[in-house]
Amino acid sequence: MTIKMACEDSIFTLLESDKGGITRSAVQRLHDKGYTTIGSIIEAENPIAIARSLGISHDMMVNIIHTAQYCSHLVIKRRDPRWLPGYPLWFDIETDLKWSKIWLIGVVDAKEKKFYSFFADSWNDEYYMLQRFDEFLSVRPGRPLMYYSCNGFDVRVTQNACARNGLMEHSIFTQPEQDICYELRKSYYLPTKNRKLKTMARFLGYDMSLEARDDYMDGKECAEHYERHAIFREPLDPNVFAYNENDVWMLPFIVSRLKNIAVRQNT
Repeated sequence: MTIKMACEDSIFTLLESDKGGITRSAVQRLHDKGYTTIGSIIEAENPIAIARSLGISHDMMVNIIHTAQYCSHLVIKRRDPRWLPGYPLWFDIETDLKWSKIWLIGVVDAKEKKFYSFFADSWNDEYYMLQRFDEFLSVRPGRPLMYYSCNGFDVRVTQNACARNGLMEHSIFTQPEQDICYELRKSYYLPTKNRKLKTMARFLGYDMSLEARDDYMDGKECAEHYERHAIFREPLDPNVFAYNENDVWMLPFIVSRLKNIAVRQNT
């Protein structure tokens, strides 16, 4: 998907893409005022004031703006993102189906540009895996853990797993951390309402060829596959490690892509 800074399509195209809520009379008023293309609406300095002057409601204008973004695949910056300072430790976890126990942690050290993997071959090994992860963090104090969940999932579940295993001195409790998804929601208007990791990575141009493979497994399938390995000792498909690593590499890609694309400040 191409990210564009403007769209020359007619403003009436919004009526075709809207899911309901945009009236033809509102679009006609904007058109008559000189806002004839989708790009002209997006680039308007104060669209809410324009709407007010034309008798268009606030909610209607917000709907028009969001639909225009969707049509043009445009990212609009609300404010500068407030990323934590320092070289990030990008990380992602794989859990059981109850989102409680952890069997795999993938981390990319931004300073080293290197991927690390921490694996528990059985549920009895979870304690030792968490210990190894603690050793990894303890020699990287103050480095921010960056993850993508929109609800603090990765850090919260890891902290709960450490508490359950009696590892209350684990570095996960003191390491700075930031949820990328949360910061994106605060900093950008995005043309897709779906904020899932792979949706965002795909939208921003990440190579999704791994997901197109016939043997690809999503997170739920990986969890089910691991459960069979942990309980019945079925052979573990090595591709589960590739899937986790791929998810981790999406994190710096998303942040870097948003830093480097030209975005218009929403005023």
